[in-house]
Amino acid sequence: MSPLLRSELRLRLGPRQSEAALWRAGLNARAVGEASTPGCDDESLERLMDALQAEGHTLPARATACIADEYLYYAILPATGAWSAAQKQAQRYFREALGTEDLMVQTSLSPCGRHWIAVAVDSGRIDQVREALARRDIELCHVWPALLQDLAAQRTTLPADDALLVVMRVEGAVFVDLQAGSIDGIAWERIGPEDAALLAARVQGHLLRRSAAQRDPGPAPAPAVLIAPADAAQREQLQSLAQTHGWHLTVPMPLQRA
Repeated sequence: MSPLLRSELRLRLGPRQSEAALWRAGLNARAVGEASTPGCDDESLERLMDALQAEGHTLPARATACIADEYLYYAILPATGAWSAAQKQAQRYFREALGTEDLMVQTSLSPCGRHWIAVAVDSGRIDQVREALARRDIELCHVWPALLQDLAAQRTTLPADDALLVVMRVEGAVFVDLQAGSIDGIAWERIGPEDAALLAARVQGHLLRRSAAQRDPGPAPAPAVLIAPADAAQREQLQSLAQTHGWHLTVPMPLQRA
């Protein structure tokens, strides 16, 4: 693990709850203060920082934010050129797909090097965070998409073969196509673990579309289906459904700290 050169405030912003952790710089960086609050608006951010200060902590001059997938849009683009060209392509794609230019877009190369992973978020949401921090003389230095941070944190446990990974969230799920361990597709579904029949139908639909899109028309084994619950309660809720359909349940994958 690399040393943390400067102390920072790490935010986790979700639709129902937001959290903050104060990390001190050093070779053995660690969280020295934590706070959580319902919501993800100006008042929520103020409550988080007030709670840390009430514990006697001095807020640092920099912050990072991990944004929940409920607020994000993802796209997979072919890696056929330079990053600058891919960034422009991603901006054009989201502008046409969503009908707005008021977006913050990030584009990064997938681990396999075959695709660009593009992520978009409403600029107003990031401006809200940036302005709330600025009122405390804190600079927002980086924004992390939740899914990419989760996958990076779990990279040693992800399968090296073909698989469909379903990452459950509070208000939906992210379907991630893995081809030989590499990300080949990302799709968001507004669905919860409590609707077992709909979740099973969506998984089957993704598998059928994946099979139809295969370049090799010959028979191929069905990819494994991995369900990543958001917490232990969700894992228990999904246990029976996974056994019925032969899915594999992973360890809970909560929204990771930035």
